[in-house]
Amino acid sequence: MPEPAELPLLRLARRAENDHTLLQGPWPAQVRVLAAPASIEAATLPYAFAHAFVPIEDARLRPLAAACRLLDDVTRLPPSGALAAQLEAHALLAELFPHDPRVWDALRAVATRAAWAATRRDAETEDDLADAARDAVAVPRFTVAALALLAQDEGPRRLLDDALDRYAEARARIEAVLGWRDDLAAQRATYVTLALARADSPVAEALYADGIAQRLVDDALAALAPLDRRLPVAVAREWIALGRLAQQAVRMRATLAG
Repeated sequence: MPEPAELPLLRLARRAENDHTLLQGPWPAQVRVLAAPASIEAATLPYAFAHAFVPIEDARLRPLAAACRLLDDVTRLPPSGALAAQLEAHALLAELFPHDPRVWDALRAVATRAAWAATRRDAETEDDLADAARDAVAVPRFTVAALALLAQDEGPRRLLDDALDRYAEARARIEAVLGWRDDLAAQRATYVTLALARADSPVAEALYADGIAQRLVDDALAALAPLDRRLPVAVAREWIALGRLAQQAVRMRATLAG
C-alpha cells in the first residue's frame, strides 16, 4: 500500500478548516458547527477519490470537501451544533447541485444505511458484521456518489464502492481485535466476540494462542491487498485512512507473530 501523501492533503485540510471557520460566523458561539478535533479524512476524501474520475474543477471539489467535513461532524456534535452543521452542509450541496434531486437521493441512501447499521444489535454471523461495517461508512460513500454526479460518470463508482466495502470490513476486524475487552464487557457482537463465543479455550488463550486475533488481522490484510492493483495509484496514495489502516494491520501482524 503506498505511503499516504499527507503533506499536500494537510494543506487542503487547512484550507477546508478556513472555509468552515467562515461558516461559523452566522451562528452563536455556543452553537458550534465544527467538531474538534478536525476530521482531515472527511475534508480530503473528495480530492483523493476524484483521481478515479475525469478531471473535476477545484471550484467544485472545494465546496464538496466542506460539505463532507460538515456531514462527518454531525455525528460528533451536540444536537444544536449537529443541526447547524447539517443545515450548512445542505446549503453547500444545494448550491453545488442546483435542481438535481439525485444528490439528495444519494445522501438519503447512505444515511439510512448508516442508521440501520448503528441500530443493528442482532449480528449472529461474520456476514452480518460485514454488512453492518459496509453500511456504516456513510460520508465516504456519499463522497463517491457526489463525485459521480459532478463528473457525470458512474463508471468509477463501482470500483470505489467495492474499495470502501473492503476497507470497512478490514477496519471492523482490526477494531475488534483492539477493543475486545470493552466489547466483551458490553456484550457487543464483533468478529472477536463471535469467535470467542464458539471457542472452547479461555478468552486470552483462544484469542492469541489459538489464533483468533492472527486470523482476523490476516483477513483484514487480505481484504486490503487487492486495492493496490485495482485503485488508481493517486487514490491509494491520498486516501489517508486506507494507508494508516494498512500500516496498522502490518504492525499488528508482526506483533502477533512475535
